[in-house]
Amino acid sequence: MPFFSVVVPVYKSRQWVGRAIESILAQTFEDFELILIDDGSPDDSAEVIAQYTDPRVKLIRQENRGQGEARNRGIEASTGEWIAFLDADDQWLPGFLEDHYRVISNHRGIDFCYSSYRRIYQDGRSVPGFNIEGIDTPILSEDCFRDGLYGRFVPWIGTIAVRRALLEETGLFPLGLRLGEDSYLIIRIVLKSRQTAFIPREETLYHCDLGVMAQYAQEKLKQRGQSHYPATLLSIEQWESEGKIPPERRVSVRRFVLQWFIPWFIYQKGFDRAYGVAWTMLRRHVSPLRHPICYARALLSFGHGWLRSFSTLRAIARLVTGKRKRAAD
Repeated sequence: MPFFSVVVPVYKSRQWVGRAIESILAQTFEDFELILIDDGSPDDSAEVIAQYTDPRVKLIRQENRGQGEARNRGIEASTGEWIAFLDADDQWLPGFLEDHYRVISNHRGIDFCYSSYRRIYQDGRSVPGFNIEGIDTPILSEDCFRDGLYGRFVPWIGTIAVRRALLEETGLFPLGLRLGEDSYLIIRIVLKSRQTAFIPREETLYHCDLGVMAQYAQEKLKQRGQSHYPATLLSIEQWESEGKIPPERRVSVRRFVLQWFIPWFIYQKGFDRAYGVAWTMLRRHVSPLRHPICYARALLSFGHGWLRSFSTLRAIARLVTGKRKRAAD
């Protein structure tokens, strides 16, 4: 039984998947299995994968069902004690698994571990994912939200390793979300984790092909289902009402929702039930006198989202944009 199971969903990735596989096979820590799920890719991604004869590489094919279900299929087929993820167009540096293994071995109470990363753009620019200057040792926490880690160092799917037991306890990737199923699951994992560790080393190269990313986002938005923003907010509210969030974490979770999550939420159009849940949390748990900055940020977020919900204002914006385009022509 390998220590790590690495799960990689593959869809229209023939030009990148070889790079991802080679970065995983080049790991200095070798006790792992690599499970690639061909999610009904219309190109010859599977043929590229088949060229790798390393016994640790396993290929599973399925009809196209989306990244979330592809990752779930990989998790179900895996046997490792710890699960790690990588997208087919990204890379790990050689020490990724070894650094995670070292921290996990030295701190037995950890059930969720993640590291830093670097963004790589097509024009050659390289930007660090987090500002980790002056931090040399792993940061351990029993409450990521309370300690401010989630605001400073946001876990990303290509940097995490999670204990299988915690993943099974939390639940796998949700189905029916058109965008952000990975963020949804990570937030739930952090909520349920007993101890987490942040490794202040850039171990993942996140290739930002903005054209491909924009195309993928547009395709997902056309599909039925919802994004993770309202789903996550409703999930947090449900967990709190059912007593699944420990009492000592409630304040930090509410602050995360109002300070960090709501500003992300404003990019989603519509004024649905999730806004009502957030507004209720604001009125119940945040005082404009005791938490003025948090309260003001939340109000600005609500106001922005509320204005965006009016179809008339959107029509005016489109009209103005159209006039500008004609003037430019």
